[in-house]
Amino acid sequence: MPHIPDVANATIHFKRCMVSLGLDPDKDSALLETPERVVSFLAEATANYRSRPVVTKSPHYDRAAELKLTTFPAENLNQLIFQGGMSFTSICVHHFLPFYGTAYIGYIPSDKILGLSKFPRIIDFFARAPNTQEYLTQAVRDYIVELLRPHFAIVLLKGHHSCVSCRGPLKPTAQTITTSQYSLLHTDRHDTTKQEFLTYVQGMGM
Repeated sequence: MPHIPDVANATIHFKRCMVSLGLDPDKDSALLETPERVVSFLAEATANYRSRPVVTKSPHYDRAAELKLTTFPAENLNQLIFQGGMSFTSICVHHFLPFYGTAYIGYIPSDKILGLSKFPRIIDFFARAPNTQEYLTQAVRDYIVELLRPHFAIVLLKGHHSCVSCRGPLKPTAQTITTSQYSLLHTDRHDTTKQEFLTYVQGMGM
């Protein structure tokens, strides 16, 4: 389950941090509500830190903390299932700055398939935590493999990082691409499937 942040205490400490930087909310009305706003953002962006999704069948559930994962039997579906163009936003574990981008998922099912609306929810769940893009990519892949036990799975994330564009190297056009792949048994078919997956990704304007 997601951790419960101490928002009041965090707000006090963040205000002290601002004052130490010469930014006193009590002396500048524009900064008056900044500590609360920043802490509220951080609490939301890190809500699922070190958490696992709680799978539910209830029609009434907390979409931020729970996932209603509808699966269906897969009967002789020896094909690549691809879903792309899924936006995500996460927070950099090193600088607590946002990174954001687009996710692409492909898999060959074994005995079940997942409802297509569930893949964006899985991505969003794991994105609501301090992350590196590399870890986020692997976490999404690992969860899909655990859930579906597919013959083959691949996840690709394309990201833009504020820690690269707004500080340090100051390169706003830089992009990061990460992939994580799984094969139950490596075959030449899976090499072909990976190429098929990348063709679909490129076709979506990556």
